[in-house]
Amino acid sequence: MPFKGASDALTAVASGTVDPAFADITASTELVKSGKVRALAVASSRRATALPDVPHMGEAGLPGYGAYVWVGAMVPAKTPKAETDKLATLLGQIERLPETKAFYEKLGAETMNGGAEEMRKFRGEEIELWRRIAVKAKVQQE
Repeated sequence: MPFKGASDALTAVASGTVDPAFADITASTELVKSGKVRALAVASSRRATALPDVPHMGEAGLPGYGAYVWVGAMVPAKTPKAETDKLATLLGQIERLPETKAFYEKLGAETMNGGAEEMRKFRGEEIELWRRIAVKAKVQQE
């Protein structure tokens, strides 16, 4: 049964309309903590700070599994390095503010702290991972 988003899917799980659903941690943390839904595992390769008692997929029987919902700040490729460095510095300062940390913690989200280079590396790894999965699954581009 398709849903428009994680909230709709989790509502269906909480009401018993459907049994399982995959949803990002930011949409499910509060429902898990309130006991309205039970998390079987987090899809990352390590336990989530927001739900430390929930096993990661490797612990749940799928070793090597790791899938992430991620958000990153992007600029046009031709943006001068001095400008991207300044933006990365500002974003790092914002990320370290107590109110920013509290906001992400409440959502169940975790941040990366390695700046632009860490993001480039992570993004490249994600693109390669999902490219391999698409090839193996014989996904056709439109």
